[in-house]
Amino acid sequence: MQIVALIDADGIIHRAAWKRSIPEAKEKCDEEMKEIIVGSYCDKYLTAVKGDNNFRAELYPEYKGHRTRSQEEADILEALIVHLINNWGAKRAHGFEADDLVVHWREKVLAKGNLPVICSNDKDLLTVPGTHYRTKERCIVYRTHEEAEEFFNLQLIMGDPTDKIPGIPGLGPVKAKALLENVPIRDQRQVVIDTYKLHMGDNWKDYLELQGNLLYIRRSPDDAFLV
Repeated sequence: MQIVALIDADGIIHRAAWKRSIPEAKEKCDEEMKEIIVGSYCDKYLTAVKGDNNFRAELYPEYKGHRTRSQEEADILEALIVHLINNWGAKRAHGFEADDLVVHWREKVLAKGNLPVICSNDKDLLTVPGTHYRTKERCIVYRTHEEAEEFFNLQLIMGDPTDKIPGIPGLGPVKAKALLENVPIRDQRQVVIDTYKLHMGDNWKDYLELQGNLLYIRRSPDDAFLV
């Protein structure tokens, strides 16, 4: 059995680009990649970077809409993407996002009987069970199916302000946690559905499926969240 590090490099790129020149940022990317390879104890690795035509932006034009960049910032980020492609074999996640591609690879690694280690600092990837290497804290954590599912259910209620995903208006982290507290995992999704019905009226299902598809990390290119 091989340990396969599945690296969501978007966070690496953004951290490296912060207040650095392109040469300095490339050097920082290389440092982080080397650290991840050592810290995850991997035998091999796959690296995903941002691609084109993210389906979430098509579903919801406001998705990440508050994130504006100057042309200089955009040029640095693109230079780092190309650097990771040319020097670390990174693949662009066209049609979705780097974290979707990472989880798509995870399914293939599991099918071959190997151990995938998701390497990222993106909290959204904690909705995926299994072994994770958290790149900022530099530690390995394990998420059970129950922990991953509960976090996703919480996100469905509270949304994700960092990506401009609204969730249910007025229900933030504290209220969302209270709604699911002490509820068995098998019953939590029904609590989510009942809460949407209460707050969103006749259009609750369409609204829930929109939130779910913005939050859900796709296991395959044609995967989707359905109620």
